[in-house]
Amino acid sequence: MHFFKLLKLQIIFVVLFSSFCVTATQLFKLFLKYRPEDKAAKKERLLKRAQAEAEGKTVETKKPIVIKYGLNHVTYLIEQVLMLASTVYYYYYYYLCC
Repeated sequence: MHFFKLLKLQIIFVVLFSSFCVTATQLFKLFLKYRPEDKAAKKERLLKRAQAEAEGKTVETKKPIVIKYGLNHVTYLIEQVLMLASTVYYYYYYYLCC
């Protein structure tokens, strides 16, 4: 019985892990899609917003979605992933013991 619990959990983890694996090409396509806007694009977006406000139209104030980068942000994200992994391991261990 214990062997089948372990086998079932291992299959679940393999399926979950394989669903998150991406190739480098897919990763770079994602980076290109969500790259930060350059100064010209930001200036154009703010100019359109100012013109719409001057005409009295409603203005969408959402900033574009971009991928965050930088040492502090990446370190924070790695800490979050490790925290999640330790939580998953805890439940995995609890499931095997009960």
